[in-house]
This record gives sequence, structure tokens and C-alpha cells, in this order.
Amino acid sequence: MSINRERETPVPVEAAGTDRASRDRGRVRLWWVVPALTAALIAVLCVRNRFLFSTRLYEDADMGANSILVEQARHFTLLVGNYSRDHFHHPGPAYMYVMAAGESLFWAGLHVVPTAWNGQLLAVYALNALFVGLAAWVGYGWTGSLRGAAICFAAVLTLGALHPAVLSSDWMPYLYVQAYATFLIAAASVAAGRGRHAWVLALTGWFLIHGHAGFLLFVPVISCAVLAAVLWPQRHSLGASVRSFFAVQRRVWIPVAAISAVFALPIVVDLCCTGLASSVTTWRSRPLASQAVIAWWTRCGPRCGTGGRVVEPGRSR
Repeated sequence: MSINRERETPVPVEAAGTDRASRDRGRVRLWWVVPALTAALIAVLCVRNRFLFSTRLYEDADMGANSILVEQARHFTLLVGNYSRDHFHHPGPAYMYVMAAGESLFWAGLHVVPTAWNGQLLAVYALNALFVGLAAWVGYGWTGSLRGAAICFAAVLTLGALHPAVLSSDWMPYLYVQAYATFLIAAASVAAGRGRHAWVLALTGWFLIHGHAGFLLFVPVISCAVLAAVLWPQRHSLGASVRSFFAVQRRVWIPVAAISAVFALPIVVDLCCTGLASSVTTWRSRPLASQAVIAWWTRCGPRCGTGGRVVEPGRSR
């Protein structure tokens, strides 16, 4: 079974070696798209926000509460995500660990920014730029040209031009926007037959799940729809096709499995420490499906991942 539905045409034997070398060069060129576009966008964001390298900024409200979690992430003790005004932590700490890396590198390590929060913001810029670069890489996979990648890159950046905060703010609702856009692009690509983009789907999907409990509904539903689109053409020989997929398409499923294992680890450890609570306090103000997901995730009492401390920011969501 192959989820790469790219049309294959026979080539003469004498041309096979040349074609193989050409494909190898194209693959190398393909992987340069992501770091090149990511670095370009990081440079633009740093120039536009160059005050971060000289102005001392101090967090408050949601960002102050997140910084408490970031400090725990710097010591690799954090198992939960940002705090919600509905009195529970969102599923995972992925965003907090990204911010912790920025604080440790740019503030504590390189001393290129004057305060810890400035370092966190630089890490947010890098993460958003990576998501934009991955979206452009998916576009390059379909067009096979740098012009196509540039068009996709510009299209995604249009969102940032209309709403700059989705690229430059570390308020959690803004952080989800670019991840979700890239998730949808990757989902469409995989559903259409580009299996090599599945790891982008997994990476962005797990970031969304870590960031907000509501994505425990949306990400699995969209992923199942993608899986159904992939399996439908193989429905008459499903068992043999699945076995063939795991035997042949290792470059597709191994990265997805590795990413899923890393992101699932803190959630599983936290659930083993705390168990599941059956709170229904958030049901009244939410749609039925979201009520079920949020209520399933809501915890009660101290958390093993937060040292027993409960932080309640004013605007958290």
C-alpha cells in the first residue's frame, strides 16, 4: 500500500541512473526550502521587533502565569500546558518548552536580550516561522518549483500581514493560528496522496493538542477524515494494504510514530500521576462536543507537574 499517489511513467534503462541522481538533487533542494524560508521570516520578525534586543520587557497577566510554567520547563519538570480560566491546565507543555528554550538560549546563554520574556518571544518567532516554512514546503512538494513555494509562503504570510499578532504575539490564542493553518494544509496534502507530508500533520496536530483541550476534538476528527481518504481506494484489500504500508512506507509512518511518542509522553506521565477527573463545571457555556472533551480533560486539585501550585491568570483560555 502506498499513500503517495504520484503518477509513475516508465523510463529507459540507460536513463535510470541519471533520473535517480536528478531525484536525489531535487530531494536535497526540497529540504533546503524549510530552513531558508524559516530563517528569512525570523530575520524579518527580528528586524521589525528589534526593540527586543534593547528594551527590558516584563510579562504580566497570561504571560506572567506562563512564565511560571516556563521556569519549570527549564528544569524539565513540567508536564502540563497553560492554565485555563475554567480551572484546569491544557493537555501538554510543548509551547512552554519552546519558550523555555528561547529564554535559556537567548537570555541566559547568549545574553542577546535584556530580559527572560524577550528570549521567550524570540522562540515564539522561530516556531511561527517554522510553521510558515513547513506550509511552503508542502506547497513546493506539489509544484516542484521554488516559485510555487514562494507563492505558498506569500499566501500564508498574508494572514500575518492582516493580523500581525498571529506571528509576533505569545498570547496563547494567537499561537494556535499558524499551527492550525499549517495543520490544515498538511491534512489536505496527505488526503490528496502526499504521504511524505504526514509528519508535518503530526507535528502541528500535536502542538495544537498540547496548546488547548478543544483540539482534542478537532485534531483527531480531521486526522480520521484524512485517514479515511487515504484508505478508501484500498478498501477492497484493506488488510493486505495496511501490512504492505508498514513494511514499505517506513519513511512515512516512522517519523509520525516518533513525533507522536515524544508529544504523548508528558500527557501520559501526567495522567498516570493525577488520574482523570469527572468535572462538569465547564459544560454550561460550551457546545455539546466541546463540553465532553473539556470535561473529560478537566482536573481537580493539585497537579504533580506544577508542584502543587495553582495559577489563575485573568485572561487565560
